[in-house]
Amino acid sequence: MERGEEKRGSELINPEEIQIITGLDEEGAERDHAYVRETIGSGSDDLMLSQYCEFYGLDTDEVYEALHPEKYGIDLIIEEIENEFEEEMPVDINWNRKAWKHS
Repeated sequence: MERGEEKRGSELINPEEIQIITGLDEEGAERDHAYVRETIGSGSDDLMLSQYCEFYGLDTDEVYEALHPEKYGIDLIIEEIENEFEEEMPVDINWNRKAWKHS
C-alpha cells in the first residue's frame, strides 16, 4: 500500500462531489448519496469515497485525483486522458483544426 492510499479511500464524499463525478443536479446527488448509504447499510449520514467507488465499480485513485486536481495538477490529468485517447485512436486529432485554420 502506498503512503496516503488508505487516506484516499477513507475520505468522506459529499453530494457536491457526487455532482462533479456524475453530472447529477443537487437533488439527484443527494438522493444518490442516500441511496448508496442505505444500500450498503452504513447506518450513518457519512459515506466514504472508497464505499461510493466500490459500489459503482469506480477507481478510487482516479476519482480522488479528479476531485482534488490542485494536488495533482490538472495538466497531468488532462495529459493522462489525452495519452489514453491517442492510444485508442492513433490518428492526428488536430488534422481538422489545421485544415480549418487554412481555409
